[in-house]
Amino acid sequence: MRVVTLEVVAIPRAKASLTLPSMALANEYLKLLRETARFDSGWNEGPAAELVEKDMVGHIASLVEGFDTTSSVRSAHFWLVASGGDLLGRVTIRYELGDRLLNLIGHIGYAIRPTQRRSGYGVLALRLALTEAHAVGLTSVVLVCAEDNEGSRRIIEHCGGLLQERFSDADTPDRIRRRYVITLSK
Repeated sequence: MRVVTLEVVAIPRAKASLTLPSMALANEYLKLLRETARFDSGWNEGPAAELVEKDMVGHIASLVEGFDTTSSVRSAHFWLVASGGDLLGRVTIRYELGDRLLNLIGHIGYAIRPTQRRSGYGVLALRLALTEAHAVGLTSVVLVCAEDNEGSRRIIEHCGGLLQERFSDADTPDRIRRRYVITLSK
């Protein structure tokens, strides 16, 4: 298993890494999903805790096998885990996207547990995801966030994201999104 670790700049001496989903953290994952559902409304790409709980083994297996339940494309799923074992967030890297998905959800999606936000973990999660994307040969990635998601906008821009456009689509014309591109170093 490939594990990437970087130090969190905003939290002295704190470390976290991206690890593959596993049953060992299944209960923590359910707590993360429930916490996210309580704090976030509408723009959350994650599955509902109740659905995951009905088939936890199957759900985790699909994550490890590289199936993105949001877009049905080949993907890698990781959990951001603190050195002490706390589950801080999740990351999805989508490798093969058609034009529609590339424009709507991008290559990388991430979510930080609401009680851990504004602590530098979003930047860390994205940096680790960019490292993984580069390791599999991607030379640039597209990231999309809601116009009103100030936290994600700042994280993406902090990690080198260049705004390509603000847009909406026919399915959700009232939801303005921002599309960024990050070029990965060679």
